[in-house]
Amino acid sequence: MYSISPFPVVTTKTIVGFRIDRIEISLFKSAIITVILVDNAGSILDIKFLNMIGEDYSKWDADDTYVIEFIKQSLGFSSAPAAETPSAETQAAETPSAETQAAETQAADTQAAETQAADTQAAETQAADTQAADTQAADTQAADTQAAETQAADTQAADTQAADTQAADTQAADTQAADTQAAETPSAETQAADTQAAETQAAETQAAETQAAETPSADTQAADTQAADTQAADTQAAETPTDENVV
Repeated sequence: MYSISPFPVVTTKTIVGFRIDRIEISLFKSAIITVILVDNAGSILDIKFLNMIGEDYSKWDADDTYVIEFIKQSLGFSSAPAAETPSAETQAAETPSAETQAAETQAADTQAAETQAADTQAAETQAADTQAADTQAADTQAADTQAAETQAADTQAADTQAADTQAADTQAADTQAADTQAAETPSAETQAADTQAAETQAAETQAAETQAAETPSADTQAADTQAADTQAADTQAAETPTDENVV
């Protein structure tokens, strides 16, 4: 074999009919229809599972042709133009044998089981992914809530500490002001002692001034003594007769 680069080849398959393989009914609720799509040779091209629920299921009455029309409408098929009725020989040739039908039914069952298993696995995977996403979202929300509560607690603690600091500063300022006022304002005992000392000093000053006024100074005493001596001399001179006055 000679290798080449991958070259796509498109194969067209034509669906010319379908068979209803089985119908699973949930009474008063729904019906799941397994539809086998075939080509001109009667080979299976695909298998479809149609779910008839709600109003579509309610419309299904005793006429089972409704199911065929429902399948056509659901898959976008239209009815084939009317053809001549084949002869018995042709119809017998076109009708697959019991073995062929059994093989096709088994293949359809196998494919249906595989499809259902794949759908189940996909549903379980989606459910697991959804649960994981929900868990992650819940964890994220819990983390955000815890972060918000932590931030609120930190903010409250900071506000409390700031308030305590402000209260301590205010108390310290008040204490310092009280100490300053106490230092600047003398006590009653100090004021009384100062007053008594001032009164004593004033009394001593007044006594010294009085004594100074009553006691003449040395110059004054000397002048008084000299004046007295002069007056005595004058008196003596007046009383003593001179030679002129003696006869």
